[in-house]
Amino acid sequence: MWGTRQKLYQGSGPPRRKPAIPPNLEDESIKPIPLLSRMSGDSYPTFLADAKAGRYGELYRLANGFGLKFGNWKRGMAARVINKVAAE
Repeated sequence: MWGTRQKLYQGSGPPRRKPAIPPNLEDESIKPIPLLSRMSGDSYPTFLADAKAGRYGELYRLANGFGLKFGNWKRGMAARVINKVAAE
């Protein structure tokens, strides 16, 4: 809030912290498509078309869009790098 940043208002408690995801469950988390497209460096429409084609595994319907399992995305990105190197 603007008032908090200007030191006009102070909340009643400390800020809520998100719990850390354990490393063994990190690959099972579902990330939204816009975040993964920015992380991969592709445009959103291109990445969404690739995801719908099944390049990154199963596509999950979220409340306001689509998402992928983070582990599947990492494996898809690794395969994409291998394919680029093999083509050269």
